[in-house]
Amino acid sequence: MKKLGRLILADREDIIERLRDFYLEKGRTEFLAVAYNGETVNSQKFQESERFRLIPYKAFDGQVTIFGDRHRVWIEAAKKFPGIDGWVVHDYDFICRPRDEDIFSHIGPNEYGMVGKAFPMWQDGMRKEGEDFDTYPFPQSQRFWGKFSTAPTDEEVENALLNSYPFDFHGIKTILIGYSDFIAASRENILKLDEPRFATVYGGIERLPHTLWHAKGVSPVDMRQYCKVKVLMDVVYIPMDESYDMLHPVKFWHGISPDLRTRVENAEYGIKTLIKKIIRHRGRKW
Repeated sequence: MKKLGRLILADREDIIERLRDFYLEKGRTEFLAVAYNGETVNSQKFQESERFRLIPYKAFDGQVTIFGDRHRVWIEAAKKFPGIDGWVVHDYDFICRPRDEDIFSHIGPNEYGMVGKAFPMWQDGMRKEGEDFDTYPFPQSQRFWGKFSTAPTDEEVENALLNSYPFDFHGIKTILIGYSDFIAASRENILKLDEPRFATVYGGIERLPHTLWHAKGVSPVDMRQYCKVKVLMDVVYIPMDESYDMLHPVKFWHGISPDLRTRVENAEYGIKTLIKKIIRHRGRKW
């Protein structure tokens, strides 16, 4: 029987013991690796074991943060623990209650699990064909998903993917986008993301894995058909609702309360979301 493991990315020291209890001790996984930010987490406070390991983020170009660069941690874990045949990977604020075995029961050798679907990045000329894409949990209309930003790092990622692994959409050259805070993939498929040509390219977590996997014959499986999922993009946090199998973003677990500043920020996000819903064209929705 293949050995499965859980890889969780965390930059908060106060959540690590809770992760170990919730996922390892509660039987949701048989092996837990927590990738942590060495600038915010003192790993000496935690006792490792054969079933519980800590992995520090590797700095990229002087930056320890993995924002937009999580796939590098996936690759590092796959290399560091060759005995783990498949990984369920997610951020600490993505609650994933199903067991590793249950998740992988829906995933074939040439597939990977995700929340939502991989869809083409918006390009000129896609107005009609792109209107009906399921872009959950991003804004539900392809015309709202063009280039992520004009930042040089984003341009570099997109250009590198377009040059090496373009996705053809009715004759239009583009790349694929998808939600990547949760992924379930075999070790073999994770290592397919380890390409020297992208070693010096920062970011691309919502684009690089989905584009590369498609080019290499690995297809996504939308876990929404098997799990009750709630993922919101325009809030700081949501309650840890017991009625969902997968939930994001849950930054404050039971027993941890947000401060006043965070509560205010969350309320402001809610107001902005409401305004966006009101000004959308009829039929558009988040």
